[in-house]
Amino acid sequence: MSPKSGFKHDKYKNTRGGYSRWLLIACEKCKVPVCLYQKDGPGILKRLYLDRVIAPVKLCGLQKNALKKIEKLVCSHCSFLLGVPIIYEKENRLAWRLFAGAVEKKIVKANEMEDIKEDFEALESSKFIESIAKSRFSGKTLSLEEVQKIYRHK
Repeated sequence: MSPKSGFKHDKYKNTRGGYSRWLLIACEKCKVPVCLYQKDGPGILKRLYLDRVIAPVKLCGLQKNALKKIEKLVCSHCSFLLGVPIIYEKENRLAWRLFAGAVEKKIVKANEMEDIKEDFEALESSKFIESIAKSRFSGKTLSLEEVQKIYRHK
């Protein structure tokens, strides 16, 4: 699902109150972004449904796999365990059950979506961009010297 096409509208969204928002999910331990996610309805984030993850590419489309083939959700930067794969019985949907306090979330506006998706694409191939994505989540703007320093130490 491309963020340009908007939110997924289906029975799951309607069941949860009919409204959605984009969340940037990050590792609580190292603050590096993990995924971009469509959260439907109110309430706390207990699970990440696989069909609602839209970035990075390596986490998209996993709902087509069997439960046994879904790996644990682990931070790609620090290897911190964030969640385990489950089938949510009430809806028969694949999800990661998140551990309490394992992730941070930030609401993302629609006009930020493309930049964040590009950051994820670059994250998969470059430690340099990782530092930029990390600063985007924390709201801090890094100077060129700070980015270069982080890049050299990775």
